[in-house]
Amino acid sequence: MSLEERRMFERQGVLITGGTSGIGLATAIAFAGAGVRRIAIIGRNAERGAHAAKQIAASGAAVRFIQADANYPDQARRAGLEAMGHLESIDILINSTAGLFNPELFHDIPLHDIPEIVTQQLMAPLLMCSVVLPWMRSRKSGLIVNVASDAGKVATPGESIIGGVMAAIVMFSRTLAMEAKRDGIRVNALTPSLVEGTATAERILATGFSQKLFQKAAKLAHLGVAQPEDLAAIAVFLAGPGGAKITGQAISVNGGISAA
Repeated sequence: MSLEERRMFERQGVLITGGTSGIGLATAIAFAGAGVRRIAIIGRNAERGAHAAKQIAASGAAVRFIQADANYPDQARRAGLEAMGHLESIDILINSTAGLFNPELFHDIPLHDIPEIVTQQLMAPLLMCSVVLPWMRSRKSGLIVNVASDAGKVATPGESIIGGVMAAIVMFSRTLAMEAKRDGIRVNALTPSLVEGTATAERILATGFSQKLFQKAAKLAHLGVAQPEDLAAIAVFLAGPGGAKITGQAISVNGGISAA
C-alpha cells in the first residue's frame, strides 16, 4: 500500500454493522491495518462488542462499540447518530449482519418463523443505508458495501427464503448504486457462500439439513473455502483507489463453489 493511499484511509470514518464477529470484525481489523483511525461497530452483544473493540484498537484505530439491533428503525437511527458523533463523518458503511436461522426446506419452516427470518436477514442493510445516505449525499462521496450471499444468485434447496432475501439485498444494492452515483456514492454487494471461522458456519455445519448442504458445498470449493479475511480484503480494495470506478456490482467470494 502506498503512502498516499494510507493517508487517504487515515481521513476516513468507517461504520460496520455486524462488526463484532466474523466478516464484520475481520473487515474492521483490515481497515485499521490499512490506516483508518476512526471506526465504529454495531452489534447486539455487549460482551462480544467489547472484545471486538479491543482487537480492532490493537491495530491502532479509535473504536466505538455501539450496542443496537439495526434490524429495527429506532435502534438503527440511534446507532447511526452515535456513530456520527464518534466518527465525525461516515465515509464507508459496511453492512455485515447475519440472521440466526439455518437453511431448511420451505415445507419444514414454521409459518411464524418466516417474518423473523426476513427481518434478521434483510432489514439492517436497508435501514442503515437510509440513515447514512443523507450524510454521504451532503458530502458528495461515500462507499457502501452490503454483505449478502450467493444464495441470492444461485437457487439452492433449503435457501428459498434466505435466497429470496439475499437476492433482495443484491438488487437493492445495484439499484441504490444507480440512484446514488450522481452524488459520488458507490454501492456494491459481496456474496460469499460458506465462510469458515464464523458463527454462522459453525451453526449451519453443526447438524441437520444445513450440515449436509454445506458439507457438500465445501467439497466444491477447489480454491479453498472462503475466510472472513478474504471478504475483508475486497472491502478494503473497494474503498481504495483501485475500486474508485466500481459500483453496482455483486462480487462472489466462494472458492469456486459456483460461478455466480
